[in-house]
This record gives sequence, structure tokens and C-alpha cells, in this order.
Amino acid sequence: MRIGRMNLAGWRKACALGFLLAGVMAAWLGSAAADPEEARVAFRRYCAACHGMEGRGDGPNAPSLGETQPRDLTDPGYMGKLSDDHLRKVIAEGGRSVDRSPFMPAFGRTLPGEKLRDLVAYVRGLHTRRERPPRKVEAPEEKGARLVRELGCPNCHTIGDIRPRPIAPPLERAGEKFRRGWLIEFLKIPRRIRPLGHLPLSYSRMPEFRLSQEEAEALAAYLLARRKEEDGQRISGASAAKEAAEGFQLLLRHGCRACHAFEETGGVAGPDLTHVKGRLRNEWMARFIENPQSWDPATPMPNLGVSSVEARALARFFSPEEVGRQDAHPLPPNQVSRGKALFEGLGCASCHEAVAAAKRPEGPPDLTHLGDKVQAEWLRQFLKKPRPMRFWLKARMPDFRLSEEEADALARYFMRHRRDPEVKPIPPAEAPDPSRAEAGRALFVLYECAKCHPAPGAPLRPGEDAALAPSLEDAGLRLNPDWVLRFLRNPQSIYPGTKMPSFFYDAGEPIEKDAEEKMRSIRDYLMTLKR
Repeated sequence: MRIGRMNLAGWRKACALGFLLAGVMAAWLGSAAADPEEARVAFRRYCAACHGMEGRGDGPNAPSLGETQPRDLTDPGYMGKLSDDHLRKVIAEGGRSVDRSPFMPAFGRTLPGEKLRDLVAYVRGLHTRRERPPRKVEAPEEKGARLVRELGCPNCHTIGDIRPRPIAPPLERAGEKFRRGWLIEFLKIPRRIRPLGHLPLSYSRMPEFRLSQEEAEALAAYLLARRKEEDGQRISGASAAKEAAEGFQLLLRHGCRACHAFEETGGVAGPDLTHVKGRLRNEWMARFIENPQSWDPATPMPNLGVSSVEARALARFFSPEEVGRQDAHPLPPNQVSRGKALFEGLGCASCHEAVAAAKRPEGPPDLTHLGDKVQAEWLRQFLKKPRPMRFWLKARMPDFRLSEEEADALARYFMRHRRDPEVKPIPPAEAPDPSRAEAGRALFVLYECAKCHPAPGAPLRPGEDAALAPSLEDAGLRLNPDWVLRFLRNPQSIYPGTKMPSFFYDAGEPIEKDAEEKMRSIRDYLMTLKR
């Protein structure tokens, strides 16, 4: 029995040691399992607005915080004193939990446990490098590549193997969120709602589609018809003033102005709340404040942990008087259907819902080798001020209101996209030969090119638009002369499946003995078209 008791005691000690080692291993594996990319995305979404992309405490929202400046998370002297438990506590429970900044939000209700662990590991890694990395200055090439992705260019255009991704807020419940009058005006002339973009610290922005009043009304009707549930109880009643007063206290308690501007003071991390009453419906505001992630899982707005009553009070504070509900009347079915066609034709779902809506023959063109096709200066000017290339389509190139620097960065990016990037840059086009250009004009008429390449405003017969191609009225400014020759020689090698016929070569053999001369004549004629 004594031996049995000794064995049992030894077994218990071995088990205890095993459990201890298992705990240590689990903790080590948990730290090792951190996903650096997911953590980097989370840091950018929730932290970088104040702490900066590199964690130096110099984010664009920092100046609005006054004397309570964000910590420099790359400072080894300060960060070395903080344990992981301390970092986890301040991220999960906010600055007040450690008697620090009341402007530091609590993300514990927003981030699940494993994401919180990964974020702590990422923050810890910002100061444990051997030396602080130099401040990164974005090169024009890098800026162009980031603009392409964050503006959503691959969501509509094919650009190599770049995959589309959602870059805008979800719209499947837009009818519960927006007020009709505001929505119509916004669709006509969009403006930046979030100073730092829907994707924080990105170039993303709502472009302008040059909608007519009728198109804006139809599109708004369709969006307002998108809802998953009927309105809840309207925020109204005799306690409105009391609710608004309580809302103001909640505004102070939760430090909302650390991220949001309100009446000319506050941060830039979130939308300006001064005029929110004309934009958002009270019912939606209350439900969003109570649980932001139920509406948009990717929103950087933290879950504040407020009750439905408190959320209602905050909504009442921002919108003390109920705005006239223009959208309370039934929406005309024909207007909704027109709006749906416009929504699909403009490719709205490609940015808002990651649907490849424009990958179809009548959609935007393939840009994979755009540097072969167009002239750099034309591209730069077109990006700054787009205009319809195929005026008969609902799809249209939107205006992103690019700055000179942004348009130049994008143009540089696309001009590098060529079939053989090692070839020397395309030389400036030579002046077209007048006699050859005149012969090309005659061939242009003979081959009836204008039937498929109509000029803007040309009358179109019903049903013929499926065979149409872009206007050539500015071909001399837009197209690279060398590319024109290659395209005429073998259209299918450039755009597989194109309806452009092969007039001059068949399976690599010339159809006519003077094929090359005819192609050069047409090219020289096109180079004279410079409207």
C-alpha cells in the first residue's frame, strides 16, 4: 500500500507538471499562432488613425486630441515597461481602465479573443525591432499601385491577376439607413463622408457618375427599397428633450468627439456628426450605435456597450427634431426597377458587395496592357476628367476627383503595364503623312468603320449597340500608333473574342499584298483625329 501511495503521489506530481507544461506550450503556441497580416489590417482599421500607420503616435487624428496625444508605440523605453496583460487590458477596456486617456476606445466588445491576442502581439512587435525603421515615403510607383486597389479599379476592370474586393459600405439595408432627399443630392454630387475613407487611411472615395436628376431619383428609389426589416418604433415622444440631454452626457462619457467632429470641434477618424440629422434616419442611428458590427462587420466604429435606451438617447441628441420623412410614401415600382438597372449597369455592386458586376462584354475594358495602347498624356487628362467612351452604355467611367499628383501616379502605374515591359518606352508619335492619311480616310469609309465606332450623338438603331465599339474621334491623342498597327494586324491577339474583323491578315498570312501599306494609311488617318 505504501508503494501504491508513493506511485499515486508521483503520478499526481507528473500530471501537475504535465498540465503546467501544456499551459506553457499553449501560451507559446497562442503567441506563435498570431496572424501578422490579420493583425496589421486590424491595427490599420482601429488604431492607425490616432497612432499612425507605423505606430509613432502621429496619426491624422492625433492633432484633434489636444494635450492627450496618442502614445508612440515604437518607443522601447516606454513600451518595454508594459506587460502583454496591460496592453490587452487597455485595448479591450479603453484608456480609462488604466487611468489614461479617455479618448482611447474600448475594443473588447468589437474584437473576438483571438483577434485581440493577435493585435496585442502586433503592437508589441512595433518596438521590439533592433532599430526603428525610417519613416516610409511612398514612391510614385507605390502610390499608383495603392490608388488602383483602393479606388477599386480591379472591381470593374480586368488588370492582370488583381482580384476585386469590397471597398465601400454594404448597401443591402440602405433603405433603413438614409433619408431620401439627402441620398438624391449625394448621388448627384458625392462628397467625402469619412475624412479618412471607408477603409481608414486609404484613397477610397465615392466617385461621381454624372447622374441626371431622373437617374439620381431612380437610383435612390432602388436603394431605399433595399431593406431587411420594417422600421422599429420611431424615436419620438414628450421625452425628446430629456433624451437629448442624456445623449449629450453619453457623448462626453464615451469621448465620441475623439473620432467625430461635431459643431466644428472633434476628430477626423469618423464622419462629421454635425449634419447627420439630414442624412441618417433616427431609427437606424440608434440601432447602429447599439451594435455597429451587426450592420458592417468591417466598420472601425467600436461597440460601446451601450443599452438600447442609451443608444436612443444619443440618436436623439444628434437629431433632436424628426426630419420630414419624404421616403415614407410608397416608392413607384417603375422607378425602383429603373434604379435597379442603373445600379447594375454602373457596377455599384462591384465596390459595395465585391460582385464582379462589370466583367462582361459591355462592361469596362481590360486594362492589363494599357501601357501598350494609350498615350500617357491623354491617360493623365482622362483620369482627371473622364468622359464617355461608349456613350450608349449605362456603364460609365466615374470621376474620382483626382488631384494632379494622383492622376500622374495612376498614369505612371498603367503606362508600365505592357506586354513586354523590358522594351524601351514608346517614342513620341511622328506626324502622320498627309497623303497616306488621306488614303486611310478613304479606307475608313470603304470599310464602314464608323458603323461600329460611332461619334458621340450619332443616331443608333435599337438593338445595334451590342456590336458597337468606342468612338475614335480622339484617336490621335489617345492611341499609341504602334499599338494601332498591331491591333489591325491581329485583333484577336489583343482582345480575344473581340468583334473587330480581321481585314488584313488571316492566320498570319496577308489577305492582300498591300496589307501593311493599307494598315499604315488607316493608322495615319486615325492619328489626325484629335478632337
